[in-house]
Amino acid sequence: MGGLQKKAYRCDLFKLKNQPYWYYWVYDENLIRHRFSTGCRKKGEAMEELDKRKKEGTLIPKKNTLGSDTTLSQFGKDFWVYDKCPVVQGIIKRGGRYSPKVASANGGAFKNHIGPYLGKYRLAVLSPAVIEEWLLKLPDESGISNKTAKDVFTVLKQMLDYAVMEDLISSNPAKKVKALVRSSTRKAMGICHELRPNQTL
Repeated sequence: MGGLQKKAYRCDLFKLKNQPYWYYWVYDENLIRHRFSTGCRKKGEAMEELDKRKKEGTLIPKKNTLGSDTTLSQFGKDFWVYDKCPVVQGIIKRGGRYSPKVASANGGAFKNHIGPYLGKYRLAVLSPAVIEEWLLKLPDESGISNKTAKDVFTVLKQMLDYAVMEDLISSNPAKKVKALVRSSTRKAMGICHELRPNQTL
């Protein structure tokens, strides 16, 4: 990842309240302060990432082409493509493993159950109330079980966590919504029954 032409000065590592990732402030040559996420949950890993960016000259990264007007559909396009997915690649780069099958199932969950209902909303206005209304209707409108709907909900939460990390939104609205009870007699349809968004192999 390349950086801007401006030279970066001074870095301060910190953590935001109720957020899982470590961030840093950095000042450019004009003494304008910028905030960026390290993408790391542990301070030690965040410090290593910061040192890496200092060496690469990427403390001030290229400007993200996504912004406050970005819709969930735009944000989610190709999000779960295995080689591009920030969630998948973040796990792999930290020494973990992630099944391509699970990434594909997550992509199917977004395409079939999230995008058609929530895709039109801008990230900046996607509220807990909107998400809760979608979630409560999801089993009946999509013909899936509560268990599968809960898995789909987890996919959405993972995506919005990344939007927070990229500073596209200040907090994850899905975290204020309670998940469905898993028990249900409805037969799951329209999504891989192996779907486990948090599964690593």
